[in-house]
Amino acid sequence: MAGAVTLTAVLDEQAATVGTTFARLLTHGFSIERGMQIARRQVLMGKDYAVVGDGTSSLVPVPEEEAVVHLTGRDGEYEVRYEVLTTDGKGQRYDCPFDGTPRLCGDPTERTVSAARLRTAFDGRTLPVIYDGELHWSDDLAPRL
Repeated sequence: MAGAVTLTAVLDEQAATVGTTFARLLTHGFSIERGMQIARRQVLMGKDYAVVGDGTSSLVPVPEEEAVVHLTGRDGEYEVRYEVLTTDGKGQRYDCPFDGTPRLCGDPTERTVSAARLRTAFDGRTLPVIYDGELHWSDDLAPRL
């Protein structure tokens, strides 16, 4: 059992922004804690949101690894940090989407990649991407790279 709560009164617009992002992350298999951690980045008053209970719980099975992409750069070259966390157990691994090498969950992959390679890695996937300090979704962001 777990849930997300606000610690103080929040504005409706902020609550809607955090809530819709949080719901989308949960439907993509993110744990409650990880989903809230990412969703609260959407607003300045993110500290007003918290998780109570077992934040490692997920509402739906994870179709792929629970990954977050941190992206910086412009004009065709990007610094990418691909971070996969899992709550299912220790010792799990993932294949880096940029070069296919196996990596342990919790061990981020950092690479410099071209925009074309980044679009290929995002193809057919919907991942949260932190780009210029803002949360985007890979399927929305890829065509703009």
